[in-house]
Amino acid sequence: MAAPIKVLAIALLAELNSATGKTFTRRYAPYYDSEQLVEAKYFVIATRERNSVAARTVERSDLTILVGVQQALPDTADKNDEFIENTEWLDDRMDEVETIKALFRPGGALRNKSIGGCEFKSMANDPVYMPELLLDNAIFTSMLELVYEFETEG
Repeated sequence: MAAPIKVLAIALLAELNSATGKTFTRRYAPYYDSEQLVEAKYFVIATRERNSVAARTVERSDLTILVGVQQALPDTADKNDEFIENTEWLDDRMDEVETIKALFRPGGALRNKSIGGCEFKSMANDPVYMPELLLDNAIFTSMLELVYEFETEG
């Protein structure tokens, strides 16, 4: 039997590809090399499973998936402090993240959709971007934390 979090990650990947028109990939970690990120990359990472007992024969699991957007900042060859002043470019990346978030907000295409046998529970975007990757690697990175609930009876 495949792990429920793996099933969810694969199914969510397909849903995101369809809903956004982007190409999401499944990974186990974000990118750290700016040369790989000249063009934006979109990915899902299965990160956490928390189980609780709902009844004697029912187990509920909270499955956490990160949905990421990464792209290297343009013109970062000299890597001085000025590259982080490119607020217009960074704002455009944040708007792209907002488009993905809208899919999981009330009325969004994926909010009430059962995906991989799981039901959407919550979304967080904290921090809204990863400052250490921006400052150290000149890579914009934002990851949404999506929590889904999976129930099994045994």
